[in-house]
Amino acid sequence: MSILDDPFQNILSNVSLPAEVEILLLQNIPPRWVQCTLLPTEEDGDLLCLKIQEHEAPIITPFGSKIILHFSDEEGPMLSLRYYDQEDGNLFLQFSQVHQRDKRSFPRHYGNIPLNFLTVEQEQMELVSKQWLEKTIDTDNRWSTPEPFMNFSLGGLSFEHSTPIPIDKPMIMEMSIGISSNLWRATGRVVRCIEINKECFDIAVEFNSLPEGALEELSDFTLKVQEALL
Repeated sequence: MSILDDPFQNILSNVSLPAEVEILLLQNIPPRWVQCTLLPTEEDGDLLCLKIQEHEAPIITPFGSKIILHFSDEEGPMLSLRYYDQEDGNLFLQFSQVHQRDKRSFPRHYGNIPLNFLTVEQEQMELVSKQWLEKTIDTDNRWSTPEPFMNFSLGGLSFEHSTPIPIDKPMIMEMSIGISSNLWRATGRVVRCIEINKECFDIAVEFNSLPEGALEELSDFTLKVQEALL
């Protein structure tokens, strides 16, 4: 049986193809938007075929990695897809899930992101991040733990901290997402530090390295938060 079942084929049958679309590559750090054209599909086909626009950089992503698609004219549904293959500028994706159209975007939201972080000197970051991601070091009493209800997106986090942190300061992070019991190890750098008052600073961090599983949990958590706001 085709993985594009009848309900999905019916959804696409209401969309005029070819159509301009955007895809979000969740495997990229930070996640990357790519402009494409969704081409007509075969009735019994298992794959969607997208023409990558010529100005876009090459797509490098693992087989099976999660990709989000939404229609530029806002007339089609938002789709969760999996990377399958590419050839001659065409991208082939397998269907995974349909989302309501008004949940298509991934802006920043507020939610529960329990976090521990440790800032690292630039000259030590390569070694420390390698040790951290390979799990040869663990958290200790030097680490900071901000209030977990914070601003988040697929590209990074924003939280309040009692002291300023310099822009571009590297850090290693341990985080969980929502009510998930998974603990994820990540690296990042400070991209904003704004004084709220003398004892409180707004810190924004951009992810440099984040596992695909964490990106998937963040995207699912974003959709749940958006659903609760509708």
